[in-house]
Amino acid sequence: LQEQVQSLSELCTKFVADLERKDLADNAPPNGEQAQGPEISNLLEHLKEERTDQEKYFTDLNSWLQANATQTSSQYHAISTSLQQVAQALAPLASEASSSDTPEIPGSDTEPRQTKGNVLQEIRQALLENNTRNRANDNFLAAANHLIGAANAERQNLTALIATQREENERLLAHFADQIALEIRGQKHSFVDAMEKATALNVEGQLRELKAQISGQLVEMAKGVERLSEERKVLEHQIAELLAFKSRFTPADYGDMPSIAPGEYMPQVVTQSSQHRRQAEPAGQGRGPHLSVNSQQPSRGQSRSPSPGPASKRPLPSPNQFQPMPNQIPQMGQRF
Repeated sequence: LQEQVQSLSELCTKFVADLERKDLADNAPPNGEQAQGPEISNLLEHLKEERTDQEKYFTDLNSWLQANATQTSSQYHAISTSLQQVAQALAPLASEASSSDTPEIPGSDTEPRQTKGNVLQEIRQALLENNTRNRANDNFLAAANHLIGAANAERQNLTALIATQREENERLLAHFADQIALEIRGQKHSFVDAMEKATALNVEGQLRELKAQISGQLVEMAKGVERLSEERKVLEHQIAELLAFKSRFTPADYGDMPSIAPGEYMPQVVTQSSQHRRQAEPAGQGRGPHLSVNSQQPSRGQSRSPSPGPASKRPLPSPNQFQPMPNQIPQMGQRF
């Protein structure tokens, strides 16, 4: 290697010398012409600069080549020493087969061979272990790749299964929603029909109750009207008696009689027989003031003229004996 580097450096120097000679030959003036003027000086300066640059470049190249040569030589020397050591370690392998047949000589140097054999055995064992480890790693990588492929395939299958399940769930939900909508509509119609029937029944029942209440009220009103008519008859009869009682008294027999406005005072003339009859009647049976002169009321066919008797000889009643008459007769719809 050093010889090759030296030959390369010699070639470089020769190449530089050839270039210099060539430049000088090119820049030399022809025969019969004299080099003069500034152009020649400029060319010479330019050539000098190029030469210096080339020399600098070649010196750098030589230094780099020398450094590279020394480094490579040192590396080659280290490699050669290691190869020699390996060769020395492997050299007894060839002699083991021949030495196994020949008897051992006492006092010979066998211990270094045994140590070298042990080192080789360790190297072989390490290589075998490395091979087995590499095989195990290869098997593990193959199994891992197989598992990864299976996982990828299973993932794809799982995604497909999830997609199918989602589609089935969507169809199921749509069908379920349709069924629920139909059931809700049916329940709504049935509820509306039931409410219509219930409202119809309620209206009929309310109408029946209203009819019963109105009929009862009408019966009560009819009874009240009958009672009012009877009371009216009684009042008319009492008024007729009062008028007859008033017509009996004349100014010739009793002098001037105080005038009584209608509805202001009503004389309370009650005979002994009428008092006995009022005491005999139960409370609440007779309605209105009982004003009668005789114990018996005259019938429609009898005359209302007063009959002579002890009443005609009685003194005139005092003003304190008169009671106020009602201002108006109760109407047909009122109750006493």
